[in-house]
Amino acid sequence: MDADYSIELGPTAPALEVPWQDADGRIRYISLRQHPERIAELDEVRRFPVLGRLLRALNHEDSAWETAKCDVWLEPDEVGRSEDAAEAGSPSASGDPAAFSQHCYVDLILSEAHRALRDSLAAHQALARRMARTLEEHGEELDATAAEIVLRRCYFHADARADSPTEDGYFLTLYLSGFGATAAGAAERWQQALGLAAGCLPGLAPKDSGAVGGEVS
Repeated sequence: MDADYSIELGPTAPALEVPWQDADGRIRYISLRQHPERIAELDEVRRFPVLGRLLRALNHEDSAWETAKCDVWLEPDEVGRSEDAAEAGSPSASGDPAAFSQHCYVDLILSEAHRALRDSLAAHQALARRMARTLEEHGEELDATAAEIVLRRCYFHADARADSPTEDGYFLTLYLSGFGATAAGAAERWQQALGLAAGCLPGLAPKDSGAVGGEVS
């Protein structure tokens, strides 16, 4: 697996609000850590049950994380083939075009146990770096897969009211991808990437949850 991390904190960069809801209020944030039984109700999990395993692992009581949003999509016919796919060891790297790629993202916030570090840029930078390194090391034999961790701003609201008190902080978006000459091949590699993440990421936590500055190494 090829894994890397980046930082997007500019004025036009995507940001997360927790709790959130869509414009008409039909779709809204659910704490899957507090209500793990709701994971099976998500449309994405109904379509891709393997995603449920990752969400259950990340929202487990022993995990340092909880999830806020997720999505899954398939990209067919990638004419020109991306550099990311080639670096990830996709079939295109050996001359066999990777015509399909399957992707997902999961937004991650630190759990209540690490609430003091939600506003620590240094802690999130270190966690993003460790997350990428952990995935790459444990996924050394996983071909045609890629991961990217992006550090972004998060606005934590006390509740869903418009005038609710807000605390500024950060979150990580985890992107996982699988590449293949067929849709089935891309899906298989993507599922392998999810299995890897479910196995090694929930235990990755700040080294010192009591330090205001967090870890920096």
